[in-house]
Parts: sequence; structure tokens; C-alpha cells
Amino acid sequence: MKTFFMSLVDYDVWATKLLAKTMKTNGIHDSEIPVKGLNHMIYVNQMWYDRLVGKEMSLPKPPDYDFEGSLSHYLELMEAYKKLVEGANEGDLASKISYKNTKGLPFDNTMSEILFNVLNHGTHHRNGLSRFIRKSGYTPPPTDYIFYLREK
Repeated sequence: MKTFFMSLVDYDVWATKLLAKTMKTNGIHDSEIPVKGLNHMIYVNQMWYDRLVGKEMSLPKPPDYDFEGSLSHYLELMEAYKKLVEGANEGDLASKISYKNTKGLPFDNTMSEILFNVLNHGTHHRNGLSRFIRKSGYTPPPTDYIFYLREK
């Protein structure tokens, strides 16, 4: 399970960098859609990371970085996720994490369930970035997990 999550974190970074490179190459990276998308991903991923490590929410609202700042912070945060997964054992991945959602309601999920949610959320927003690239008149790169595995 740990190896699988390590692969998913690496995939997340690979796919996000690939889309960022495509947007930068075509000069569409500083548009509102990719910047807001990355800032939202930072906000949500930071919220879940804080929950995983038992901290209070460190970002009270989505950040307002430019594209380069967003990408840099996103990659730093995903490096923290990578270290978190590297340091976890199978028992940690199966352990329950208690937290409150943004409305203050209590929930419990396992570390692996939360990690999968974070990584799946990134896939959802990368799809939005791919649609943005296509609507801007360019062809988005394939970012399916299988393409990542073939390149590895």
C-alpha cells in the first residue's frame, strides 16, 4: 500500500508539472483559470496535510499566488506529502484520523482514505486545466496514470 501511495504522489507531481509546462510553453499560464486552480489545490491539500499531521488549519483561505508562486508552493507541499508517506508504515496508513470539516462537523477516516482523496482531488482539477488548455486552442498532454508509468 505504501509503495502505491508513493507512486500516486509522484504521479500527481509529474502530471501537474506536465500541464504547467504545456501552459507555459503556450503562454497561457498566467490566466485566471490555471492560477485559481493551483491556488485552490494548495489550499485543499494544505488543509488535509494539516489534518494528517494533527495541526490546526494553517491556511484560513485560499492563497493568492501568481502562477510561478502557485506551482512552487504546490510542489513544496507535495514534497511534504511524499515525506509523510515515506515515513508511514502500513499501520499508519490504516490508522484513523479524527478531524473536523470546514463546518466544524467531526469525522474519522484512515490515513490512506485521506491520501487517496487528496490525490483524486488533484486529478479532478488537472482535468479542469486540461480543458482550459484545449479551450485556449492547444492540445493538452496525456496525464493518465498509465502514461506516467510508461515514462517511469
